[in-house]
This record gives sequence, structure tokens and C-alpha cells, in this order.
Amino acid sequence: MDDIIKNILNERLIPNNISEDSCTNILYETQEIKETFPRCLELIFNYPKVSTKVSLAKRLIDNSMIQSMNITLEQLGTRPTAERVLYKLMNIKREFKGKITYIQKAIDDNGFELSLLQGQRFNKYSAEKAYILNYVKVSLIWYIMEFQSHFPSMIPDDKLVTLDIIFNQYLQMAAPAEAFIKEIRRIEPEPQPELDLDIETERMPDVAQIFVNITKPFGFLELKNIKALPNTQRSLFITHFTAMGVPYIAAMLDFLGYPRHLKNTHNMNSEAIFKHISEALNGTSIRTIKGNLNILKPESKEDPIRYTSQQHIEEVKEDYNKFLCVND
Repeated sequence: MDDIIKNILNERLIPNNISEDSCTNILYETQEIKETFPRCLELIFNYPKVSTKVSLAKRLIDNSMIQSMNITLEQLGTRPTAERVLYKLMNIKREFKGKITYIQKAIDDNGFELSLLQGQRFNKYSAEKAYILNYVKVSLIWYIMEFQSHFPSMIPDDKLVTLDIIFNQYLQMAAPAEAFIKEIRRIEPEPQPELDLDIETERMPDVAQIFVNITKPFGFLELKNIKALPNTQRSLFITHFTAMGVPYIAAMLDFLGYPRHLKNTHNMNSEAIFKHISEALNGTSIRTIKGNLNILKPESKEDPIRYTSQQHIEEVKEDYNKFLCVND
């Protein structure tokens, strides 16, 4: 998709000097890529294709969008967690905001407005540019909306990207009066089974059993990142990280948000948090817990040679994702 956009802006997608006959031949040889997903939204763009070059560009843009969406949905699988869906949406928003605003700037800077396609007389070069650039823009918008339509029960309202957000915030312009995206299929939210958050500790090592027994009453198993793990992986995940050294454990607990949860939900001060985690780790030194949690704060004055949890920040994220991505 990046190559398509760069080539459009650099006029390399379809060279200006290419003949209509050559475009016709390439269009004939370029097959449409089919969706491997049930399409929810139809893109409406009822403007005249002023040349075969425009028809070819539209085919290439459509293929790029569909291929990318096929890959994205296939990577998520048939039973993705809300955590993975929201993470993917965050990446799409960050990437596409830049693309959409960049395309709009090219339209504005060069006067390639859609009005160029509505008159009886028009400059062919400008009309081609107007069609292609505006079609890329609405296709990118369609992509975001289509992705969101597949996960209606997993994306809360405050995370949704709406047309108002795209036009008012990203592009700082009014949304078009006429709809250009039409719903053709609605994926109804599937009833979400209640998560079985109870963990059988009998088969877990002693250190993991103690950790669960101490932290369960304080909501450790209710943490968002713990609930997101596949059912079969929760006990394995806890067994894994509780078997590691204190610096690693501190980094993992910080990543999971447990100290913050204890503060916000149970009104614990720092010393109470350190003591609680010490008990959960079978009496590990409170000072060691304190040093390895405090060193993770930007303003920390702890000794980074003695307390090394900051060295595990990326490692714990990678390890967590390994358990997260296992299918039940």
C-alpha cells in the first residue's frame, strides 16, 4: 500500500507518457484481487473515469486495499482477543492518519478537487490527478471503517474512528454532505462467554501458587492483560514470570499495571504495595521490590546497577505476547 501511494504522488504508478492502448492492455492483464472476508462496507465514488489510465489506477488501488485487508484479518485469525484488535486498530490509525493528511495536502496544494470532474470541459491531466488522489483518500477511509466493522463488540465507542474524527480532526474540514460509504452487511456482536478466571493452582509450582493466592483477592486475575490471555495460558504465564528473578518480575508487574491497580483500586500507598508484592513473592526483600519498581520511573534516583528491572522492559513485552498469541 505504501508503494501505491508513493508512486501516485511521484507519478510512477502509471507514467504520464504511457499510451491509452498500453493502459488497456495492462488493465486487461491485471486481475482483481478478491476479498477473503465478508465485506461490510461499499465505497461509493460516482465520478467519471476520464481515461483508461484512471481505470487502471483504480484497479491497482482497489487491489492494494483488498490485499492489505485480507492479510490483516487473516493475521488476527478467527478468534482474536480484544487486546489484539485494539492494538491493530491503534497501528492502523497512526499509519493512516499520516497517509490521509498527506494525500489531502497534495490535493489542496495542486488544486486537484473533485469539482474538476464535474464540468463539461476539463483538463485531462488535472482530471486524472483529481480522480486518483481523491479515490486513494476515500479508499484509505474505507479501510479504517471496514476494519472496525468486523469487530463491533471489541472496540469501545471511545476508540472508534468516525468520519467526523477523520474530517474534523485529521483533515480539519467539514465531512461531505453525501455519504460515500454504504453499509452492505452488518456483523452482529457475538455474545461473549464469561471468562473463567479461576486458576487451578494445584499443579503450579509453590512460588506460583503463593503468588496467585496472595494477589487473587486484590484483583490480579482481573487485570486487562491477564483476562486477554487465552484460558490455557494464564497459569503457564504466571508460572513463567514468577520463576524469574525479581528485576524481571518487577518489570512484568509494571507492564501488567498491577502496582497502578493496587494504588487506584485499593488505595494502597507505595510502601503497602511493596509489602504486598513481597508477600506474594514468598517474602522477597521489600527493599529489592522497591528498588526494582522505582527504577522504572523516569525520575527515579535508585541505583541502576543494583536494580536492573529497566533492562527487562522490552523482554517482558515480548514474552507476554508469546503467551497472548497462542490459540486455545
